[in-house]
Amino acid sequence: MSQHPNARLTPGSRETLVGRIESGESVSSVAQQMGVSRQTASKRQRSSRGGEALSDRSGRPRRLPRLTPPNVEARALKARRSMLLSPLALSAATGVPARTGTVKILAHFRTAPRPAPCSYSSSSVTSR
Repeated sequence: MSQHPNARLTPGSRETLVGRIESGESVSSVAQQMGVSRQTASKRQRSSRGGEALSDRSGRPRRLPRLTPPNVEARALKARRSMLLSPLALSAATGVPARTGTVKILAHFRTAPRPAPCSYSSSSVTSR
């Protein structure tokens, strides 16, 4: 995982911070010398004592409470494949909201946008 360019504490400097505090230096002096707040230094010390790793955590959410149910996704994808409708028409046909449902479902499953009909003899796009 790459570090933020302005990050004060990298995993290595967190270990240094915790080690200095555990060796007897005061939390506020170590924090001031390392350029972080006393609260941040204390937080890192507590997490180290609790057995938590000093490395970065993932930003991925642990759960998605408003995730579209799989049966709704399957219904929208089936309708898309069988009817070849635009997301707005697909939402009307399936009952799934267009902006929050069908557009995101189609993007998630990388369903290609509906191709414009064309005349193969003239290679020009015809009106829909």
